[in-house]
Parts: sequence; structure tokens; C-alpha cells
Amino acid sequence: MLGFARLDKRPRSPHIAAAAVTLMFFALMSIGARGVGERELECEEAAVRLQDCCDDFDPTTMSCAYEWSCGGDGDLEPSLRTSTAECIQGLSCEELNASGVCHLLLLMEEPEEDEVRHPGSLDDVFAEVCS
Repeated sequence: MLGFARLDKRPRSPHIAAAAVTLMFFALMSIGARGVGERELECEEAAVRLQDCCDDFDPTTMSCAYEWSCGGDGDLEPSLRTSTAECIQGLSCEELNASGVCHLLLLMEEPEEDEVRHPGSLDDVFAEVCS
């Protein structure tokens, strides 16, 4: 025997086995949670569409990231629901501009000095156009 192989397969202590299982669980969760989901992809494609159609729209003002945290306090979801993002992709530039959506998007980029002017969330902006 070379001295490093153990004949018995029992873990050295229950704490080591529990730590290994816990580490494996979090590793698998982080791999699954970091893939680009459908909602993120649809949101990003909608952001590109808005950038192409709406003059001066900065797509970095909207978040398309999804991040999950164990406690739920740090959860981050894309700015658009999948149905809204798909609707945006289906609209022509003319439809987006004629509906006033591009103008509302620019208002959202400005600081909230006048609550009456501020349109709310991105899903709210597209509610009428995508209904």
C-alpha cells in the first residue's frame, strides 16, 4: 500500500461529508442560475429593437439581467416580461414612434422631478401598445 489510499470508504467525519454535499449543492445551483434564460434573451433583443427604432434611447438604462440570491433580498429580474419583450420585437419602428413609446422611454431616462410626467415601469409603458 502506498499510504494514501484508504481501504474504508467512510468519510473522516460527518462534518466533512456535510460540507462536501453543501459545496456541491451550491456549485450546481450557481451553474444553473447563471445560464442566460429566455426572459433575459427576449429582453436584450427588445432593447436592441428599441435602440434601432427610438432616437437617443440608451439601452443600458434598462436591466435585462436575472440574478438569484439565496435570501431573496438581492434578486434582480429583467425590466420586461417575456410577453412584453416579444411584443416590442414584433412592432415596426413606425408603430413604436407613433404610439409615443419612444418619447416615454426618454422620459424614463430623466430623473424623477415631476412624478406626473414619469411613466412608471417599462411594462407600464408598453401596456397599451402590447395589449
